[in-house]
Amino acid sequence: MQCQCSAGISITDKERNPAISGSRKIGRVPFYFRRLRIENEPWRFCLLRAGKIHRPNNFSRLIFQQRRTQTSYQNLSNCLYQDKRLSRCMSSPTVTLTQCTNYGRGKIAEAIQKHFELLGGLEKFISRGDTVLLKPNFIAPRARRCATQTDPAIIIETARLLKDFGAKPFIGDSPAWGNVFTCIKALNMEEDLKKLAVPVKQLDKPKKCRIGTDNTTVGISSVALDAETIINLAKFKTHQQLVATFAVKNMFGCVSGKQKAYWHFAKGKNADDFCELLIGIYKFLNPALTIIDAVTAMDGPGPIRGRARPLGWLIGGTDPIACEIVCAKLVDVEPEEMPIIKTAKQTGFGCCDLDKIKIVGDSLPENVCTDFELPEPVPIRFSLLHVCKSICKQILLLAGSAVEKFQSRRR
Repeated sequence: MQCQCSAGISITDKERNPAISGSRKIGRVPFYFRRLRIENEPWRFCLLRAGKIHRPNNFSRLIFQQRRTQTSYQNLSNCLYQDKRLSRCMSSPTVTLTQCTNYGRGKIAEAIQKHFELLGGLEKFISRGDTVLLKPNFIAPRARRCATQTDPAIIIETARLLKDFGAKPFIGDSPAWGNVFTCIKALNMEEDLKKLAVPVKQLDKPKKCRIGTDNTTVGISSVALDAETIINLAKFKTHQQLVATFAVKNMFGCVSGKQKAYWHFAKGKNADDFCELLIGIYKFLNPALTIIDAVTAMDGPGPIRGRARPLGWLIGGTDPIACEIVCAKLVDVEPEEMPIIKTAKQTGFGCCDLDKIKIVGDSLPENVCTDFELPEPVPIRFSLLHVCKSICKQILLLAGSAVEKFQSRRR
């Protein structure tokens, strides 16, 4: 295998080093050691998930042990991502589309299983025993009827499917307001998750990671990084700053705490810069699959205060931009109006051509939704005062949550 990254570094897969051949346990996960030779750089070891080396589309995150000099992880990551044989997202622009008119558990379970089957089966994305982060959209602790968050039926039935398969799913997010536990409580999911023995984790403990072609240092939750697979459970919503958000932006929730507000301030002056950051984070985390909850969507002044309205679809795929293109088509929105898709097209990320996207499952409706209300645009950039207010409000919310939890324990 040989590929070329944008920095001009040639990477060649060499024979396995006899001194370290075979497998060993790192935590609970077996890894095979292989070597990559980086021309003009010292040798480095990388780890490939055991049992998935022969399946390029399941190429897992590479872990490097640095030696005398520092090699850019992102250069190699970009190189591998750009090689279509190694990237889940680029392997084929297939999008699954399932009509689903309500959140009945049986219907949702059947629809989610169908999405995996249409994309090659659950075993294509995970192995038994894998820890899997289910990353919903938990922006703020709002009730189910508001359509602010990914519906609990989607989360629970995906978790149940993974548990039955033999994986170890957990729910994680770093909401803009409150925390993941207050969001779970607002959705009345606590008992269901306890019965399934599915843990809930705050995406905290940030680790500095280099994102994008400009190697921007971003604090990504180590809880998310430690997961062997990520499944992106996004929500179909309008967004006052980005017109609408379907797939890519949900992974911004892996940026810990109020750093998200900081990046609105630091990168929000230019929409392309901010969207490049979002795309860079998505590429870095590389979810195995995206499933978008559009059974009940949100239009109007989203992503928090919009109007819940039935749309009746579940959308899935490995290419997030192809998913976003199909979502835009469902509500009669021109993809060029959406900053994330526009930036993706400029940077060559994902499939931006509807004619090249293979839609499986149900067909695109001839009569799409034409009265989906888009929001009045507001600037992406937060002022410094806004960031400070946001931090103070978050501290008060978390303090209130802690007091409430303490009082409930005393009872």
